Amino acid sequence: MKCSNTLTMILAAGLSLALAACATPETSGTAPAAPPATATLTLTSVTPASGSDVRPDDTIKADLDYTLANFTPDRYFLTAEAETGDGSTIGWAAAEQGPDPALAAANGPAHIEVPMEYARNVPDIKQPFMLWFCINEKTGPTSSRLIASARPVQYVPK
Repeated sequence: MKCSNTLTMILAAGLSLALAACATPETSGTAPAAPPATATLTLTSVTPASGSDVRPDDTIKADLDYTLANFTPDRYFLTAEAETGDGSTIGWAAAEQGPDPALAAANGPAHIEVPMEYARNVPDIKQPFMLWFCINEKTGPTSSRLIASARPVQYVPK
């Protein structure tokens, strides 16, 4: 009898697990995950021009056009990133100006200004430096992932 009860309990547990594995978000009470975001980002103008010498008192000003599929408000932001000597990147504008502004719509024009004064304070930025304009998605309070980037521009600090 004891063996029969154990077998019944194992079968019941197995059936419960099988039913739980087949549950859909509608039947399990959880919302379906949002589809992943995709985006395009195009650099339409930049001053000074790529390849220019820049001084600490200069500011790079970039105009961009973007489109975000599966847009969620307050989740995506524009940033500028520079390559460091070890091949990683550092968010350039955010370090000097505070949090990057969230993109307010699924598409449109965007503008970002990057002060060169910051370059003096970060000795590991690769010289001459490449600057990428990017759309990032917030994944946590202090983390994000790249969604799209525009063609890079290059500058020589003086």
